[in-house]
Amino acid sequence: MAKRKQKNEKSMKSYRLRIYPKVVEVSKGTHKTVDQTALIEETFDVTCWFYNQLLTIQKQRYAEDINVRVSRNDFTKLVSAYRKANPRLKDVDSTALQNTCVALVRAYDNFFQKRAKFPKFHKRRFTNSYTASGRIAKTTGKSSIHFTNENGDYQIRLPKLGLVDIKGSRFPTGPIKTATITHESTGRYYVSVQVERTELNQEKPLHPVSKRANNADIALTGKVVGLDINIPHIDFSDDHPVKRLELETPEEAKHLRLWERRLARRRLIAKQKQQQLDHQVQAKLGTDSDWYWWESKSYQEAKQHVAKLKAHQAHRRDLLFQRFTTQLIQEYDTIVVEDLSVNRMLKDHRHAKHISEISPNRFITMLEYKAKWHDGKRVIRVDPKFTSQTCYDCGFVMGTEGTEKLGLNVREWTCPKCHVHHLRDKNAARNILKRGLDSISEES
Repeated sequence: MAKRKQKNEKSMKSYRLRIYPKVVEVSKGTHKTVDQTALIEETFDVTCWFYNQLLTIQKQRYAEDINVRVSRNDFTKLVSAYRKANPRLKDVDSTALQNTCVALVRAYDNFFQKRAKFPKFHKRRFTNSYTASGRIAKTTGKSSIHFTNENGDYQIRLPKLGLVDIKGSRFPTGPIKTATITHESTGRYYVSVQVERTELNQEKPLHPVSKRANNADIALTGKVVGLDINIPHIDFSDDHPVKRLELETPEEAKHLRLWERRLARRRLIAKQKQQQLDHQVQAKLGTDSDWYWWESKSYQEAKQHVAKLKAHQAHRRDLLFQRFTTQLIQEYDTIVVEDLSVNRMLKDHRHAKHISEISPNRFITMLEYKAKWHDGKRVIRVDPKFTSQTCYDCGFVMGTEGTEKLGLNVREWTCPKCHVHHLRDKNAARNILKRGLDSISEES
């Protein structure tokens, strides 16, 4: 029986809900209204502009003295000064500007720690999200960002926006720390709220869609398993049946390929049209045209349709992963997976599209954070090197002692040393489990 560990009382949990912005009154009985959609788009504009301003300041300071960097506190002090100098910034939420400062500081930290490239200037047409922070009252402990239920309609109160209609299955009862508003290419708006997950802060179902109404601990089973994540299936080290990862039907895949070709063709036509307009306006007025190719209606139509098809595919994948990972956490106490380098895997252009659609790291991340919710559950990552080339019974590695390495087309093979016949993926899953158990024994 695995030893129970102490709960992480400060673990965070996120909830993603769809919101429906509209024109609403600022307060009851007044004629002053706010267009929530327009205000959200205005906040996108302002945060993008403010980020670029801060990045310019940081670059100028670095050019003057390479040992001087503007800190997070220095940036946050600039927020009030910019709001006084620019009336446009007063119309948006001040916490969105403060979180913009945090985002730039984090971008620089990631660069100096070699986790990302040097920060770049943001482009407005690619900036479709901002983060607001909730102010928690000391007396009541209630956050300025909170959920309400009036007349059976669930809403969320967001800074500057007021009450916004939402759609979801559940929401947290504890104080909300941050809320990220996102406008997707499908035209839909979403909010992702983050709360601190404690024993007293349990999720409250909005509708009876989940069998589990709370976060009670799942009983320990004492079972361990190794997973070999393939495309498009997952193999187990035990007798568990192979899990197929089918995200779309052949008809849906054909329909997506059709619209992707249409999108590429309409993009090319729009760019050619812009070149013609620029040439004509340049000949008449001496300047370029004020029309850009991405403003083409036919291009935008195809772009949104492809975005909706891919969003539907991603939603189906997440739903599959959520259910499957919960099932694994309930059945096994220790789950061993490969520490995959997806960026390196994507360099294989023959399988890059399928790898990006399956998103194996997303599956592993779901397993990891769900294991942290429950005592005695854990997920271990191991080195994937030679897991499919090594014989589980005798340890012989294909490609050594004059033998050839197994190609991807070889799904079954016989060990030349012990003559045991292996199913490639089942053998890999057993090797993954063995490495995970060896790492546990080394730690103890």
